[in-house]
Amino acid sequence: MKTTIGGRGHLRMGRHMVDVGDLISYLWPYALKRTGGHHQDSEDLVLQTLERILENGHRYDAASPQAYAISILNSRFLNEVRKAGRRKEDLIGEYDAEIADSSRSNDWRLTALSKIEAAVARLTPAAKRVFELLVDWDKGNMRARPHAEVAEILGVEVATVASTLRDARRQLKENLPANLEDIV
Repeated sequence: MKTTIGGRGHLRMGRHMVDVGDLISYLWPYALKRTGGHHQDSEDLVLQTLERILENGHRYDAASPQAYAISILNSRFLNEVRKAGRRKEDLIGEYDAEIADSSRSNDWRLTALSKIEAAVARLTPAAKRVFELLVDWDKGNMRARPHAEVAEILGVEVATVASTLRDARRQLKENLPANLEDIV
C-alpha cells in the first residue's frame, strides 16, 4: 500500500490515516526548537519530513504516527547539520579560518553542529568510543551500527555496549543546549 494524501488533507501512514494539518501542527514546535526559531528553516524541515513520509510511509507499521514523524524530522535535522559541517570544511579550504568562523554564527546548522561536536568531545573516553562506533556518519546520513557489531569490535559484551551508550546519552543530554538535548 502506497502512502497517499487522501481527501480533505489526510495522509495514510501504513494502517493509520493522519490529518496533515494536525501533523504539521505537531511537528512545527519541534522544528522551531531544532532550528533555533528560524521560521523558514523550520518550514523546510517540516516539508522535508512530510516528503519523506510520502515516500516511505507505506512501510510504517507502528502504534504512533507522531513518533515516526518526529524520528524522521530529527533524522532530517541531523542530516542538515552534517551537511553544514562539510560546507564549513569547504569554506575553510577556500577562505581563511577567520572568515569561516564569522560566517558560522549566522547559520543555525553550523551552530548546532559545533554544539554537538563539543558535547561529544566532553564524553568520557569509554562513552565517546562506544558512541563514535555506534553512530556512523555515512555520506551525510547518520546510521547506527548494531550493538553486537560494536561489542565485537571492542571485545566486550553487548550489555556493556548498551550500558555505556546509556551513559553517553545521559552525558550528551547534560552537555547539549535545550533545543538539542532530546535528539540523543
